[in-house]
Amino acid sequence: MRELVELRKERAELMEDVAKRKQTEAALRQSEERYKSLFNATSDGIFQVDAGGIFTMMNAAGARIFGYENPEGIIGRPALECWRDPKDRNAYVAALKKNKSLSSYPIAAKKKNGDSIELESSNRIVEDINGRFLGDEGIMRDVTEKKRTEEALREQERLTEGLIERSAVATFVLNRHHKVVLWNKACEKLTGMLASEMKGADDQWKAFYDHKRPCLADVVIEGTVDNLASLYPTLKKSALAPDGLYAERWYRNLKGEDRFILFDAVPLYDSKGELVLVIETLQDITERKLLEEELQKAKHAAEDASRLKSEFLANMSHEIRTPMNGVIGMTELLIDTLLTKEQREYVNAIKVSAESLLTIINDILDFSKIEARKLDLEPINFALRDSIADILHTLAVRASGKGLELAYHIPPDVPDAVVGDPGRLRQIIVNLVGNAIKFTEKGEVVVSISRETESEDEAFLHFAITDTGIGIPPEKQLTIFEAFSQADASTTRRYGGTGLGLTISSRLVEMMGGCIWVESKGGKGSTFHFTARLGIQKDFVIRQLPEKLENLDGLRVLVVDDNATNRHILEEMLKNWRMRPFTVDNAREALQIMIMAKQKGEPFSLLLLDANMPLMDGFDLVGKLKETPDLKGATIMMLTSSGQRGDAARCRDLGISAYLIKPLKQSSLLDAITTVLGRIEPEGVDAPLVTRHTLRRKQHALRILLAEDNAVNRMVATTLLVKLGHTVITAVHGREALSALEGEGERPFDLILMDVQMPEMDGFEATALIREKEKTIGTHIPIVAQTAHAMKGDKEKCLEAGMDGYITKPLRTADLCAVIEEVMASKSHASENLQGKGKKEIEAGSAFKMEEALSCADGDVELFKEVIKIFLGEYQKLISGVRNAVDKGSASDLSHSSHTLKGAVSNFGARKTVDIALNLELMGKSGDLTGAMEMFTSLEHEMQRLKQALEENL
Repeated sequence: MRELVELRKERAELMEDVAKRKQTEAALRQSEERYKSLFNATSDGIFQVDAGGIFTMMNAAGARIFGYENPEGIIGRPALECWRDPKDRNAYVAALKKNKSLSSYPIAAKKKNGDSIELESSNRIVEDINGRFLGDEGIMRDVTEKKRTEEALREQERLTEGLIERSAVATFVLNRHHKVVLWNKACEKLTGMLASEMKGADDQWKAFYDHKRPCLADVVIEGTVDNLASLYPTLKKSALAPDGLYAERWYRNLKGEDRFILFDAVPLYDSKGELVLVIETLQDITERKLLEEELQKAKHAAEDASRLKSEFLANMSHEIRTPMNGVIGMTELLIDTLLTKEQREYVNAIKVSAESLLTIINDILDFSKIEARKLDLEPINFALRDSIADILHTLAVRASGKGLELAYHIPPDVPDAVVGDPGRLRQIIVNLVGNAIKFTEKGEVVVSISRETESEDEAFLHFAITDTGIGIPPEKQLTIFEAFSQADASTTRRYGGTGLGLTISSRLVEMMGGCIWVESKGGKGSTFHFTARLGIQKDFVIRQLPEKLENLDGLRVLVVDDNATNRHILEEMLKNWRMRPFTVDNAREALQIMIMAKQKGEPFSLLLLDANMPLMDGFDLVGKLKETPDLKGATIMMLTSSGQRGDAARCRDLGISAYLIKPLKQSSLLDAITTVLGRIEPEGVDAPLVTRHTLRRKQHALRILLAEDNAVNRMVATTLLVKLGHTVITAVHGREALSALEGEGERPFDLILMDVQMPEMDGFEATALIREKEKTIGTHIPIVAQTAHAMKGDKEKCLEAGMDGYITKPLRTADLCAVIEEVMASKSHASENLQGKGKKEIEAGSAFKMEEALSCADGDVELFKEVIKIFLGEYQKLISGVRNAVDKGSASDLSHSSHTLKGAVSNFGARKTVDIALNLELMGKSGDLTGAMEMFTSLEHEMQRLKQALEENL
């Protein structure tokens, strides 16, 4: 029994041992699996070689390194097969046996296919307990790409060092430890310090910048040696700008020579932002520096010469223009007197010669400005159509003298309210049209304007001047825009001219953002094209059409003109005014059409006749109409390109209502039509003939103060102004002009024409005193400077002095009219005497004029009350806008807000309030806000009075 128990016990222990052994075996297998997984998963090769040099173990990564798909392919093969040179294998084994282990051992190996690879291996020897060599084992890594990259970098470094070494620019390189690693030959030559002395040196290079040494004493950062010497030991990315350091300094070299050095230091950083190298270059630019100094001296000398030239030209301009003003002005006055035929020929010859001389003077002055780059454009607001009409009107006499038709065509889609330099635009067109007239013997000259492109702020316009003249040969068309050049040298003798006009026009067109070119065939006429960019006016007042315009709606008009261009232009104008025009090209056909219209019961109400037509002219046609009772009754307007003495008397005899000179300004034609159709004359009283002079007198008659010391110029200006319908008071200097203003009483002046150069007190001083006084009384009288100076800056100087306009002598009627209309336009709502009534219209103490306010509402009382309510609703906003602009001192805001307020109160005839608002607006435009707060206080007071007065009328 006991034996059985012992047997069972032994059996149980045996079973327990078996179970433990199985657990141990399972753990061992699990450990082997983990080892095997890690063994094959590592990216480095793991191998084992026996004493006979045979691979006995290799992981997957190792097999791939040698080009095998799996370890089985290489295990059992000699390790010697993987060495490029067997001798290297023998050296490796000897070193391993000697050292027992090797770390990062380089192996020149090869793959299964023979490709060379570079390995780094860490190995150890395998021995038995008795020290007997059993083989070796270790880990290897493929470093082929790494070696290639390192070699490429070394090659690049060798190349860079070679380039720097051979560079003519002195260059040296510092490492991150601020030691010299490269010092080229040019650096040795420049400094006298040898590379052998500098390379690897720690501090010697700093002596290169030591201000105590004569070499490169001042080539330092921020001007101190300490900054540079202390910079490199702690150099960080923030110490230098990304583009490095740059400096230029004089220094004295070891030979005692003063040289000018350009110093440049560029830092290089690694991916972590740590400094790696600093490359520094030193260039000897002494010759360039000396040349720059010479050029600077030459530049100053040229500027002095240019200044002296400008002063000389300005003085010469003044000296020439002053007598020219007398010659031309007196000639124009003389032409309007009773002269014999012979005397008139002499006077005309004088006038032509004087104007030719003036043109030459202007061309030379403008060309000199262009050459000196001192010719600028002055952008201002202007009406394109009126400007073109005024320009061509000045050329009409020349055209008519040759029997030429002069016309212009501007389609409705071309903007009219534009911003640009009308003076320079006028210069271009006068030059091109003048040339067209000069080189055209018969036919016509037509100015056409079309719109190329247009945006909200800008219009790109295309101008074309077409003539039927002699034309220009193709080989000459490219040279005519060059200075002092003409298509044919003989034309200079035949037609005259300096050859500068087209050159100046070409430069002006370029300044306007356009280009100029010509299309022409010899003997078949020419078309000069140019383009220009003009701004679009943002806030412009649309001209109010005459009250009688509604009577023109559907009005039947017959246009008789042998020139197709004129017929087309007139037809387009009349259609724009909603009339019904019919056009014919000869008088006989006109008679037939009028008879047919009468028979149909649709007679023509208005006839526009050309005075100069072949076979039967306009006057002959009117004579035929007078002989035909059935054709009487139509209003007749005669249009002519060449006004002749006696034409006005002939018109009165024939009962013609208006006599106008072509080319016609649209506004003038419309004024003339509404005038002749709208007037009612007493029975038995002949209606006065409407001409351009009566239209001008009808528009504005001003009381003008003329300050001019030259007696001849004073007589010319006075006569021209009186002929325009104005009243003129004269003064011989600025002090006398101030006295005239003090004694103006109840007849205040509407305008002052102020000569700039006068004895006792010149125009600038007089203007300054006038403007100073106006600040206290809240008024503003327009002042136009008249001067014989025509150089750059003269106009700007006048405007800065407080003048509103500028005109150069000699005075011409068209230019004088234009500048007066321009300066008076801004005063139109505030002036109390534009109609020359002789006394103030506003009684003292009145806040607004009821009659004028009601007329703005067309006499409708209810509408007037609605306008008051709208104004009172906007009152606070209007006054706050001006107050805020004054408080901020913003000139632009003051100009805008005052302009807005002025427009609102002008609807009520509140003249005093309008005057104050206008002065604030002008302050804003000039940028001088001196006295603006006092002016605003007056405005606020007047606005409050106006508000109360308007509330009483609700």
